[in-house]
Amino acid sequence: MKYILVLVAIVLSTFDAAAQRQDMRDVFKHMPDSVLGYLSENNRLDMIDFIDSKMQAKVENGLGGTSRLDTITTDYLRLTLTPASTVEMRLLPCASGNGGADSTLVCLVATYGDSIRESVVSYYTTRWKAVDGLPDPLQSDKVNNCLSSDSLVSDGFPAVSASVCKEAELSPSSNSMTIKMTIPVFLTDRKIEVKPLDKSITLNWDGTSFK
Repeated sequence: MKYILVLVAIVLSTFDAAAQRQDMRDVFKHMPDSVLGYLSENNRLDMIDFIDSKMQAKVENGLGGTSRLDTITTDYLRLTLTPASTVEMRLLPCASGNGGADSTLVCLVATYGDSIRESVVSYYTTRWKAVDGLPDPLQSDKVNNCLSSDSLVSDGFPAVSASVCKEAELSPSSNSMTIKMTIPVFLTDRKIEVKPLDKSITLNWDGTSFK
């Protein structure tokens, strides 16, 4: 009897561990429609089927345009939602407590714009419950120190009429994020010139934040 109970406990613990080891396909399939409002569950399932069939993973989205699944691996995903918006996701190991009952967080980076691009970083559990309170990597000490040391920013470039734009990119192969910074300069003829800063910052995930 004791042997049977031990065996049942082992089977249940193995099942529970397997359930928690979700890969990106599972997470993407079960993502609520509200996270990416114009990409439905059917759209997402079709994208995965197309990419598994070695086809271009393009679908018509809820706005009548085309969205494309560019890359999906066990822990990384990249989507082109529109010509001016992309989404990246990466599964990150998290320290106890940050992901609730999960040992993994979903980091989602949404980037908008054409010549001027800005990103928003958010975190979820693998059950798609928003995780608040984690530091924003776009406001990290490394990023702020980089900006304060750049002469273009510190000297106050005269034609700058907006704040520095920060574009974040997740690594497809490691738990890191690269942040690029540009300054939109509005010229007198209403054209926009993008002034890139001469530095980019790479931050590494340590289980609690990108540093």
